[in-house]
Amino acid sequence: MYLKRVEMKNFKSFRQQEVPFEPGFTGITGPNGSGKSNISDAILFVLGTTSSKQIRAGRLADLIHNGGANGEPRDECKVSLVLANEDRTIPVDEDEIVLTRRIKRSPSDPERVNSYYYVNGDTSSLTEFQDLLSHARISADGYNIVQQGDVTRIVSMSTTERRGILDEIAGITRFDEELEDAESQREEVEDNLERTRLILHEVQSKLKQLADEKERAQEYRDLQDEMKQVQAKLAKKRIEGLNQELANVRESIESYEEEGQELEAEKQDIQEELEEVETELEELDEEMADLGGEEAQRRQEKLQDLREEMATARQMANHFRNELQEVKIELQEAEADHSRAQEALDEVLDEREDVDEALERWREEADELQTELEQTKDRISEGSDRSHELQRELAKLKQEYEDVQADHHEARMEVESLEETVTRLEAELSDAAEKVETAEYEAKDLTYAAREAKKEHEKLEDRKEELNDDLFEKQKRQAALQEDIDELDPEIRELRNKYNQLKAEFDAQGRVGGFSRAVEAVLEARDTGQLDGVCGTIAELGEPENELETALEIAAGGAMQAVVVDDDEVASEAIDYLKRNDFGRVKFLPLNKLSYRRPQGQALMASRDDEAIGFAIDLLDFDEKYKAAFSYVFRSTLIVEDIDAARRLMGGVRMVTKEGEKIDAGGAMTGGSTKKRTGSGFNVQRKDNLEELGDELRNKVTQKETLESQLEQVEDEVRQIREQLREVERDIVKQESEREEAQRKAEEANERIESLEAKREELEEDLEEARGELEQAREQSEATHERMQALDEKREEKGQQFMETTQEKLADKLEDLREELDDVKDSIRDLEARREALEEKQRMARERRDELAQRVEELKAERDEHKAEITGYEEKQENLQEEIDVLEELVGKHDEQMEELREERDELVERKYQLENERDRVQDNIDANSDLIVQFRGRIPVIESNLEEAREELEAMEAEPPETVNATREAIKEQARHIESRMEDLEPVNMRALEEYEEQEQRRDELEAELERLEKERESLIELADELLGRKKQALMKVFDEVNENFQAIFEKLSGGGSARLKLENEVDPFEGGLILESQPRGKSVHRLEALSGGEKSLTALSFIFAIQQYAPSPFYVLDEVDMFLDGVNSELVANMVREQADRAQFIMVSLRKVTLKLADHVYGVTMRDGITQVLGTVDVDEIAHEELKEA
Repeated sequence: MYLKRVEMKNFKSFRQQEVPFEPGFTGITGPNGSGKSNISDAILFVLGTTSSKQIRAGRLADLIHNGGANGEPRDECKVSLVLANEDRTIPVDEDEIVLTRRIKRSPSDPERVNSYYYVNGDTSSLTEFQDLLSHARISADGYNIVQQGDVTRIVSMSTTERRGILDEIAGITRFDEELEDAESQREEVEDNLERTRLILHEVQSKLKQLADEKERAQEYRDLQDEMKQVQAKLAKKRIEGLNQELANVRESIESYEEEGQELEAEKQDIQEELEEVETELEELDEEMADLGGEEAQRRQEKLQDLREEMATARQMANHFRNELQEVKIELQEAEADHSRAQEALDEVLDEREDVDEALERWREEADELQTELEQTKDRISEGSDRSHELQRELAKLKQEYEDVQADHHEARMEVESLEETVTRLEAELSDAAEKVETAEYEAKDLTYAAREAKKEHEKLEDRKEELNDDLFEKQKRQAALQEDIDELDPEIRELRNKYNQLKAEFDAQGRVGGFSRAVEAVLEARDTGQLDGVCGTIAELGEPENELETALEIAAGGAMQAVVVDDDEVASEAIDYLKRNDFGRVKFLPLNKLSYRRPQGQALMASRDDEAIGFAIDLLDFDEKYKAAFSYVFRSTLIVEDIDAARRLMGGVRMVTKEGEKIDAGGAMTGGSTKKRTGSGFNVQRKDNLEELGDELRNKVTQKETLESQLEQVEDEVRQIREQLREVERDIVKQESEREEAQRKAEEANERIESLEAKREELEEDLEEARGELEQAREQSEATHERMQALDEKREEKGQQFMETTQEKLADKLEDLREELDDVKDSIRDLEARREALEEKQRMARERRDELAQRVEELKAERDEHKAEITGYEEKQENLQEEIDVLEELVGKHDEQMEELREERDELVERKYQLENERDRVQDNIDANSDLIVQFRGRIPVIESNLEEAREELEAMEAEPPETVNATREAIKEQARHIESRMEDLEPVNMRALEEYEEQEQRRDELEAELERLEKERESLIELADELLGRKKQALMKVFDEVNENFQAIFEKLSGGGSARLKLENEVDPFEGGLILESQPRGKSVHRLEALSGGEKSLTALSFIFAIQQYAPSPFYVLDEVDMFLDGVNSELVANMVREQADRAQFIMVSLRKVTLKLADHVYGVTMRDGITQVLGTVDVDEIAHEELKEA
């Protein structure tokens, strides 16, 4: 594998250049400042360096070509390395690999750049570059690329930094990472150990605290067991009570058969009247249909559709008017823009015509000047003997000037080297000062962090104490609530048994009332808490005057059993309840859907009569919130004195007399004898004791639910407090660890400050010494510069004499012609550039004009479309208005007739509804008689079931009652109260203390086992760290031995028989010391690198670099002026070594030494013109004559 070529575009001083390379040794040379080192920078750039300083640039943006002397700066640059890969050193199945890196200025910030990477043209990344190159041991940070400052850097770096080179080669970083990971795990284990110890201490304290609570809880549990024995006795007494209830029910089954025949007769009368009402409704419906019911409905719907269509047409017309106005405005603006664009295009055409004419004139003048220049050159073709003599003197002066210039160059090189040293030392000194300042700030921050961590730790301890207090209070509250619930459970069971028993007794005695079975089921579900939101029946909620009770009951009819509910959702739940239990049907009146309706029309006029008592809804008392329900039931029904008054007022008004005669709005009259109602009227007494028990039962159930909700909430709060306690405990351990870590780091920072202060003082001394040497070098450079100026003046004098020997006028003329011709050519170039700019401007102006013209036409077409739309919608509005006028006239004629028929029909429908309700009520009573018999027979299995349940409950109890319970129920309850009193004396009791004590004991055992495991894990990690340290040292020593062996052999060869060696400052623990380079040039004593002369230092450092290269060989190497500070002999020795090494690897070496270049297989020359670097290709070393080239 080797580097085949480097392709550069707009990189530093290169505009576009391709530099081919062959295997072997390639030399590159050229004058200082010509850009030869930019080739090595280009290679380093592609290898992936991200440091602009490493490739001699202030920032990456400076790598982009600045355009040279006459060109424009570029926005991006690109460099490609073409590598031969026939041997597949890089694991890519290609014989040739092209690695490309491109940087481009950021559009938002020209000072910043974006980098792009490509492998064989495919998008890649820096990571992939580094991965591929690592297979060939090529790296931007390795020593396969040796730059000008690398040799000096090795000389000037500290021994520790020098040892770091071997660390990197040996891969010590990997061991450091593993060691750091092991140390981190050890610290984590130690943190866990400390945290576990703290938690174990807390658990042990908790066990001591729980011991007393556990004892109280155990005593409390014993009392609970005694209470269970008492409850078992109560259960047995309940069984005895149920046996007695069963006997009573069996005596009450035979009392409900006589009333059935009377109810059947009443049902037949109601059915006959209902059939008459249905016949009248059919006749009225036919009359309304003849009047045009369906046709009127169609007209009304058609009218509504036309009105909606009219509104839509009006809205669309307004929309298009707004759109038209916007299009007109935009059209005016577009036409104005088009006119301006045409004017701009005309101006550009005129200006281009002027430029073409001027360009033609200048070209003619240039041709004339060129002809005259050639003629003048021909006339100056001969010179005198004096001219030849002056030419020889000028050549001699030139040689002397070049020798002085070489000395000046050497002096300048020394100055530049020292300036670089001063700059480096100043940078290092500044960096050291900055590090000191940073370390001081870091130490202050860490000290402050430690103090803050201590404060936070104290806050967390206070928070922990608060949470423990809260936990204790919540646990007391939890125990109290559980006790209250336990007390309510037997009370609820007892109340439910009493309610069921009393309900059965009332049912057996026939005092259920006149409600239907379905209504009774709903009211019972309300009383037992199964249905919420049930207000009651109309009969329950209204209270009439005594003398009007019959009239109001007749007026309400079957609606007396209608059930008022809060909303339609409650009604839906109640209906579902009736369906599930097959109880029958009930009418529900949801308050959220009903509205109050005031009496109107004839009813209001009739109410003003002297014999009219008033509207039914106004003659009874009820809660105002039920007004809408009573309005629905009574509507506009009027209560009058007697039948005569009703006959006088009848016609369009529904009336009921005080004695119960009813006159419908349609004229139908109902009356006769009435029998005493059995209970479905107002003020039904619904078993006061039963209701009281129901209320008490509901209250107890609600109270239990509230307590259970509170208990659940308290349990959640206890869980949350426990979780918060665990969080606080973890935070306390974490905070303490952070405080210790901050304190440790603060101490380390202070130690680092002391070390940095010492290094800063050392750098200040070195800087002062370097500045003195720089001043001497500048004086020497100034002296050679003055000699160069003197020789330059002498050359100028001889040159003037030479010019005087020629035909002066012709020479002056020749010079004038040249200058004039150059000026003309400059003018031509300017005009050509101006013409190109005008052509582009003309193209853009024409495109803009055409674009605007097209837009004007589009807007005109859009304007015409909007006008057409507006006209269409206006015509549509006129047509629609005509249809609406016709329909409104037709609809108006039928409204009055239909309203009269509709009112009459409403009266009939209402009467039909009342009769159906009356029929349903009678049927419900019939069903109720049958159901009651079935119900009482059904009570027997219910009581038997309750007996079975009571027996099972008794069997389920943990305590067994005695064979005979002689004590009374009250005596047993007194015993229970005594036990409760003793339990109350113990309260509050933390019953969870029994479980918690056991849990804490288990947790203590687990924590002790965890402590043992963590101790073993810590020891294991310490052993692992020792093992890694040994392997780390072994890896370093292996690299050290091989590089040392290479270093000794290479130095001996380069120094012509000298010796050298590498030495560790601390051989026992090499990582606590640095790396020393010792050398003994031939005929001299042994010295450390720092004590050698400048040339010896360079030679030793080069030997070290070559030793590293030999340890980790690479396919190619780039050496940039590494022989700069070597004398001729040592330069030749280095060149010979490179020559030998080139048989095994490719070497590319930038040098100003002829001896080096002569040994190269290929030599490239580099020049610069107008700020642009060019590579001349293979050159002959003997013909190279640039002033910086050294013979030796």
